[in-house]
Amino acid sequence: MPKLEDYLKNAPYTLETGDDEKSMIEPAKYSEKEEERLKLLQREINYAMEQRDSQHDEFDGMDYVTWWESNEKAAMTYIPPKKNKEDTNVVSGTTREKMMAILAMLNNLNLSSDVQAFDDQNLEMVELGEAVEEIMQKTEYLEGDDEKKLLRQYELLKQGTVFVEELWIEDSYLDKKLSAKFTGQIDISWTNRIKQRLPHPERNLISGLNVYLGDITQFDMSKEPYVFTREIKPYGWCAEVFGTWERFQNVPRNAGDALGAERTPMYSQKRTDFQRKGAVEIIRYQNKFSNEFQILLNGVAMLPVGFPLTEVSPGGGYTLEKQTLEPISEHFVYGKSLPSLTKTMQQVYDEMLRLAILKTQKSFLPPVANLTGRILSSRIFMPGKMTFGVDPTQLPVLGETDGVTVSEFQMIKEIKERIDASTLNPVSAGQNPSGRVTATQILEVQKQAQLVLGLIVFGAALLEKKLGSLRLYNVVEHWLDPVDSTVDQVRGKLKNKYRVINTEKNLEGRGIGQSVVEVAEEIPEPFQVFQEEKALSRKTGKPVRKTYIRSTADLTKLLWQITVVPMEKKSSNLQKLLFEDFMRSAERFAPDLNLQYLEERFATVWGENPSKLFKRQAGAGLLPLEAGSSQQSRTPTAASQIGQSVRTNAPGIAQE
Repeated sequence: MPKLEDYLKNAPYTLETGDDEKSMIEPAKYSEKEEERLKLLQREINYAMEQRDSQHDEFDGMDYVTWWESNEKAAMTYIPPKKNKEDTNVVSGTTREKMMAILAMLNNLNLSSDVQAFDDQNLEMVELGEAVEEIMQKTEYLEGDDEKKLLRQYELLKQGTVFVEELWIEDSYLDKKLSAKFTGQIDISWTNRIKQRLPHPERNLISGLNVYLGDITQFDMSKEPYVFTREIKPYGWCAEVFGTWERFQNVPRNAGDALGAERTPMYSQKRTDFQRKGAVEIIRYQNKFSNEFQILLNGVAMLPVGFPLTEVSPGGGYTLEKQTLEPISEHFVYGKSLPSLTKTMQQVYDEMLRLAILKTQKSFLPPVANLTGRILSSRIFMPGKMTFGVDPTQLPVLGETDGVTVSEFQMIKEIKERIDASTLNPVSAGQNPSGRVTATQILEVQKQAQLVLGLIVFGAALLEKKLGSLRLYNVVEHWLDPVDSTVDQVRGKLKNKYRVINTEKNLEGRGIGQSVVEVAEEIPEPFQVFQEEKALSRKTGKPVRKTYIRSTADLTKLLWQITVVPMEKKSSNLQKLLFEDFMRSAERFAPDLNLQYLEERFATVWGENPSKLFKRQAGAGLLPLEAGSSQQSRTPTAASQIGQSVRTNAPGIAQE
């Protein structure tokens, strides 16, 4: 953790740096081995830049930056300036309209990760899988991942390729406490303390402009020879994260441009000299095959050469994941975006609308020739205007003034239908159909829309699965570490403090309650866990299920499986209708149905608490019907280190 004086010195987010201050920053010193490796790294960076920023047929003959900007403008309904004074600025916004409709559909899907854990005998450890799944869901909630998910899905639609980074963040912040309540007086003091934030996983959406890949012809991200990212951060932000590192004192306080990215329109137009002062260019280099990770701050290497990538990526892969909307080729890493499929047709459509407006204007105010020999104002053609001494035959109309013809209207309609066919039909987007449309036609349109949207939904689900895998390995590697220490009053010594999370969910056989997952060095006996659950249930007024994970468990040795099944969210009306249809179909098996389970499913679908909605007999639901009581869970496991690592109060659990 940095010293207080160093933190205050490095804290400004913008810093005016003069020539004298520049000379005070001592350049970093490298060994001969480090210099040789850094030169090779620079060559790899330059090669990746030249490879990406050259023209490609897959980008319609454009380089990536031009391609990126064309997608960006189409997605934001960019209104270009007029080329001629008489032009009308008309942009239909069809591309953005389609994107928002698809984004709304994706937002209504439940794309949560389902986690399963298996031991070395390929036997499922149900309680552990559920516990880790709840931990992952809690980290996503605390991070505000719902909004981030919306943004990465939007980026996927907009650019066709989205990059998301998963990091385990350990940083500090400056805490200030006033000595007294502030009453408006200037003479007041406060104390300064540097506090460590609770380490946590974090997902960051990385713009494609800031991602460089070692081989642009390799579609599979995991097979890239190396990748690196670039970003600009305030100097004070870097001081919070890197302030304690040895070479941070050698980092210049003006943003560098090691990649020459300032030449791109995005940076040259939006970054001013003021923004460059007190900023730091951060380059993160990763090489999976040499297990190497490096961070460059304004060109200064912050890590020793050869630093292992597995220290920041427990799974051994890249901390960056990629997902394409529609693949272009198995030999090209980037994918097709929604704007790239519609922007050309939209340009034609917009041009037809502009010409239609121009032709309509011509029909209302046609161009005329002035043969009177006098200077006349155009106001003489306005409705109700009386003009004396002008012969109408000396003001002949030039050209045709019939307005937009039927064939031209048909052409505009044809272009719009082509755009709908390649994306999403208006009926599927929730718009009322024009004309008389039968129910059969609507069903057929929706069926075709599902075929078009199937690939988009698959891409969004696959992205969440990849990100779930990155989050999983971050959790199993770091979550069991102690976060603090407290004094044991009984033993009179320090003891480690571990994480505890709770989530609200439907506890099978008990209704809506709280599931608590706690990490501990010593796991209580099942009866003690049961007593804790009863006490917590009385305190909260809700049923509670508690699961313990031993802090010494090596969860990385297990086999983990992530599954994402795109389904409508449980609160949707569609889920209610599907459940009603399910119940009607199940009536044929009425004598064999488990009524208590069906009651719980009914209450869950309708968002109610089963224990309050239905009457229960006295004593019912005290002991939960845990998934761990299944025959599979009772089978002894051969994973010795995990064997006593998970415990709930469910009878007959394998770990007992």
